[in-house]
Amino acid sequence: MSDSPSLGIDFGTTTSLVAFARPVTDPRGVEPSLVPVDHDESGAPLDALPSLLYFPSTRKLVIGEAAREQLGLRPDRVVRRLKQLLGRFPRVAVAGRAYTTTDLAAAVFRRLKRAADAHLGVRVRDAVVTVPASFDATRRRALLDALAAAGFAVRANTLLDEPVAALAAYLHGRTSRRLPPPARVGLASPPAGNGIDFSAERTVLLLDVGGGTSDACVARVRPDGDGLAVELLALSRFTPVGGDDFDACVARGLIDRFAERSGLDLDAMPKGDRLLFQHRMILTAERAKRDLSSPPADGVEPVAHIRQMFLHGTHHLLETIDRARYAELVAGLLADPRVEVPSPAVAAGPGAVHAGVPPSAPEAGTPTSEPRASARGCLPAPEPRASASGPPSPHPGAPLSVLDAPWDALRKAGLQPSDLDAVLLAGGMALVPAVVDAVRALFDREPIVVPSPLTAIVAGAVVQAFTLAGGRPGLRPAAAIAAESIGVRTAGGGFRRLIGAGTPLPARVVERGAFALPHGWGRYVRIPIAEGDEARPDRCRSLATLALRFPRRLPADSRVTLEASLDENKVLSVRGFLDADPSISAEARLSIEAEEEPQMNTDEHR
Repeated sequence: MSDSPSLGIDFGTTTSLVAFARPVTDPRGVEPSLVPVDHDESGAPLDALPSLLYFPSTRKLVIGEAAREQLGLRPDRVVRRLKQLLGRFPRVAVAGRAYTTTDLAAAVFRRLKRAADAHLGVRVRDAVVTVPASFDATRRRALLDALAAAGFAVRANTLLDEPVAALAAYLHGRTSRRLPPPARVGLASPPAGNGIDFSAERTVLLLDVGGGTSDACVARVRPDGDGLAVELLALSRFTPVGGDDFDACVARGLIDRFAERSGLDLDAMPKGDRLLFQHRMILTAERAKRDLSSPPADGVEPVAHIRQMFLHGTHHLLETIDRARYAELVAGLLADPRVEVPSPAVAAGPGAVHAGVPPSAPEAGTPTSEPRASARGCLPAPEPRASASGPPSPHPGAPLSVLDAPWDALRKAGLQPSDLDAVLLAGGMALVPAVVDAVRALFDREPIVVPSPLTAIVAGAVVQAFTLAGGRPGLRPAAAIAAESIGVRTAGGGFRRLIGAGTPLPARVVERGAFALPHGWGRYVRIPIAEGDEARPDRCRSLATLALRFPRRLPADSRVTLEASLDENKVLSVRGFLDADPSISAEARLSIEAEEEPQMNTDEHR
């Protein structure tokens, strides 16, 4: 890396953060410090940039807080959840115009880079950017392209898995000595009594629950002199459940109760009024979540009082939600992966709830081709597979839950809950009591909320950037590993693994003559590359297509050798060649296989 300040970026589903390494005189060397990236209506600086893009009729792009203000007025011109679109859909339609998702992401990164340049007084080029651990190669390639377009240098360790970043932030400044670290102030500062004794080897699980995804990692932390060394054991699969989905469930509950009392029919409302009403319910749900997440006052648990006068005609919304009621509303998102839960009976379509918004209002920017939450806030999850040492996977038909992520990581590591020495929580949802209670019940231990959980991800990115720049934070970071197995879809619906989940990166695998070509394929052969669990090939996700063109028709006994490489950023490259004539080869082409171009429209999918 260059001599520019060590920079970390958390490109979030709902908000994005950027931080730099501020030098300190204690053994840590640096303290992560946030960069102001936006401002409110009064001009006061804000550390968080809403990941929203608004396209006014003047065609001048607006990003951040100003775009949030337009969400309830012009939802058809606001792009939401861009992080979830990137790498899945090449373009998005906004007000009749098409924009590439890579260009939109580059615009957000450009905004963050300008803020860092102005705050630090230098032009930054290097940054460590966090991503969900389970982001596949296509999404990571799109993210790297967006960073390059924004003026950042793309290097071997540019991307860092979010749960690994949160773990790095938690461990920053901690030592192998028995004495707890001194109290200090900063993004990665542990409060008193929030420490783990790392004088011996410990096995920890960290769950990060953000705005749109849940990620988990299992790691072994051992003494390394006075410092610590981290070894990753497993990463969780893609679990697209986060804070937006919790707000959707609560908003759904408020709408149902209000409609029952007032006779409100959302479908009969004019489109503009309906969208504004739904947006108000989402904001109300967000405020209730914040109120209920505040600490008890004088031993009394907080209660969310909802008072909206004349919400519809002469009808008022008067509700009181306590923590128990909130837990009931979001129970489907915190389902125990060990318990059989019937599949949601509500099919996607009119009246179904899509993650992030109440019914009749699928969120702006969400592709209609990807299934999202049902009226219970759930997604079908993969079926279980037997494991000799780890816990079973979620039951068939179980709803997608935040808890699927840590349970999947634990299964991949081949461990049981009793094998863990600590469970850590990070992300904004780590402050929500319902999440803490669910994790406590699953692992039968009190989880530890990392210091400053909302900023732990970006703090860990700064620690990683400082280490790559030659700093000495007293922490040997974990080497990257593959989150999922990567292989080839074979005839009959099978899956042949090339690179297994948990493989240290970079990795290169050559399967010589391992694949026989079916008779009658002629001169053209297309080999689908996929990612997922080899025990459930029907649920594997397509990553790329290896296209081979031969000069003549192939004999029936022809065989193909495949060479697969996965670098530290988890960007995949695959090459195939004919055994009989190695000069005939082809590289895999990573492609975004979108069924349709998503529209920026929060009206109901029909």
